[in-house]
Amino acid sequence: MFAPLVAICILGGECELFRRTDNKTYKTHDECVAATTEDVREIGEMLRARGLVATIGIKCEEGKDVL
Repeated sequence: MFAPLVAICILGGECELFRRTDNKTYKTHDECVAATTEDVREIGEMLRARGLVATIGIKCEEGKDVL
């Protein structure tokens, strides 16, 4: 199982690392990346609408300890 991690760095601020609050996992790395990319697209749009410039990165980790 793969669990997504998202790092959001707001320009002029600190970077934060986030895990899904619902502990959603995916069977394959590709599923994880595809779903997380869509989530990040929505987050990016929300931040841009608020006038915030951010760099957002994703990583999908495998293993039992990812939750």
